[in-house]
Order: sequence, then structure tokens, then C-alpha cells
Amino acid sequence: GENRIRNERELRREYQSATQEYRTVRQAFQKVEASLAQGTGIGDVGGIFGVMKIFDPGSTVREGEAATVQNSGGVPENIRGLYNRVATGERLTPQQRAEIIAVGRAQFGTYEQSYQSRVADFTRMAQGYGIDPRNVVGSDEAPAPPAPSAPGAPRSPAPRRPAPSAPSAPRRSNGQTRRYNPNTGQLE
Repeated sequence: GENRIRNERELRREYQSATQEYRTVRQAFQKVEASLAQGTGIGDVGGIFGVMKIFDPGSTVREGEAATVQNSGGVPENIRGLYNRVATGERLTPQQRAEIIAVGRAQFGTYEQSYQSRVADFTRMAQGYGIDPRNVVGSDEAPAPPAPSAPGAPRSPAPRRPAPSAPSAPRRSNGQTRRYNPNTGQLE
């Protein structure tokens, strides 16, 4: 009872800490797509700022201020320069917006792979402690627990759920949503 609750709380805290950077990057990628979809100068600043956060989640640059090597060291120079230009009023072309989204999506894919591995690790640990993994990694990430069975009946393993895709993707002309596949690096 009490030991299980303590183990659950500790494991959840470790999971939150181990996946914090992923959550920061996921939020930044969502911002990239939403901001650049606006097609405005303010959206351009927000979109490039989001990509900078994906490359360097711990950067100290604030949206709207100049990006320097000191405050955004992990960001490629060409993105830093583009950010500084749009922060002073220059607008992106539709092609540049598409390229920034593609760069952000590719970089986000590397975080997604690591995150899925951590979800699997913490799910296994929770199950090893006899804890429902949903109480550690969240109900969206953990497999559903097995249905209760009659006493003495063999228990079947929980069904595996597919890994979540990257945040929203462009729609095809027929209205279907395209999703980023981290295994192929493509929208499908």
C-alpha cells in the first residue's frame, strides 16, 4: 500500500524530470507550426524562435531580442541570423517558412525517438514494481492494463499501442492529415 504509493510518486517524479526537455521541445515545435502558419512578421519571429528552442532548449535568448552566440550557442548560425533579421522587421518567404518547419520537424524527430525509449523504460519499471504505468507516464503514453480475469486464469499481456506521431502536420488535398514518421523522416 504505502510503499507502492511512495514508489509510484518517486517513479513519476523521475519520469517527469527525464522527459522535461522533450516536453519543452514538443511545445516549441507546436509553436513553430502554429506561428509560421500565420504568414505574418510576428508569426515569423515566433516560428524561428521555436526552432531555436528545439535546437537549444536551455538557451537564454528571449523572443524579440537579438540572438547571439552567448545566449543561443546550440543554434546553427544561419538560423540565428535569420531570426535576427525577422526580429528587425524582415519577412520570410513561403519557401523559407516551409524549410524552417522541415528543419524543426527533423530535429524534433530525434527527441521523439529518445522520448519513446524513455516511456518504454519507465513503463517496464512501473510494471516491475506492480504499479499501473498510466500513473507514471500518463494515460496517453502507457499501454492499457489487462482486463481482470477469473482467478487462476492466465493473464494476457496488455496490447501495444503505436507511438504517437509528431504534433500536427499539413493536410493533403483530400483533407487527410499527414503525419511525421520518425522512422523514415517523412510526412506520410
